[in-house]
Amino acid sequence: MFKSYLMVFILFSFTAYGNVFKEGYNCAIEGNFECALAVWEPLAKNGDASSQYSLGVMFQNGNGVKTSHAKAIFWYKKAAAQGVLNAQFNLGNYYYLGRYVEKNYIEARYWFLKAAEQGDAEAELKLGLIYVGGLGVQKDNLKAIEWYKRSAEKGNASAIYNIGAMYENGDGVSQNIDLAKVHYIQACESNIKPACDALKDLALSK
Repeated sequence: MFKSYLMVFILFSFTAYGNVFKEGYNCAIEGNFECALAVWEPLAKNGDASSQYSLGVMFQNGNGVKTSHAKAIFWYKKAAAQGVLNAQFNLGNYYYLGRYVEKNYIEARYWFLKAAEQGDAEAELKLGLIYVGGLGVQKDNLKAIEWYKRSAEKGNASAIYNIGAMYENGDGVSQNIDLAKVHYIQACESNIKPACDALKDLALSK
């Protein structure tokens, strides 16, 4: 999953061209991406982080332009270097998935960490997956569950399920089936199917 939005107030916090950037934003909201491109491209070339991120989204999704993941990555890198959280996450995801760019878990971890430092729950989940899988790092279940817990505290249901699995299997924590069930129930209530399946399996194993 890639992030293709930013709250308006966050976008505006990364631009020094408030009213001009807003013109492009209003064009995009109305579906006039040709207009948005005409506004944002000069701003992006002048170093405006919000415009750089917005161009990344446009090129990734083919909004008014020919889809180009190379151009999306180019603009995400520019915006990510200036601290735009969603650009950092999306860049990490490109490297994590190895889509349209060579898979690179070290680079993925770098950008997920940047996003996690800003409190992003999805980035925290990804860091947990990286450590539990030993992807570009030494496998470390303790670090994995630490990142899962940070993500879970923000309500990330996938992280809650993963914590449950770690309690069930005793990975990085002492095995505790009761705590596993608690986490599975929470995740199942958020429509995480593997959590619902895990609950059924635990019930059958009694």
